[in-house]
Amino acid sequence: MTTTLVLEPTNDSDLHLLLSLAQRLGAPATASPAAKLSLERRFLALFGSWQSDESGMS
Repeated sequence: MTTTLVLEPTNDSDLHLLLSLAQRLGAPATASPAAKLSLERRFLALFGSWQSDESGMS
């Protein structure tokens, strides 16, 4: 069974540490650039969810 774990390090040092840990554990690890994050995911990371007054939801 394959499980995907998404970690989002805040700097290059943390990324290197996580990749080194995965290597020591013998777990395959792949790093992909932050630029590949979906537009929706980046928006939610910056602003969170939002409902307008016109939507009828508070």
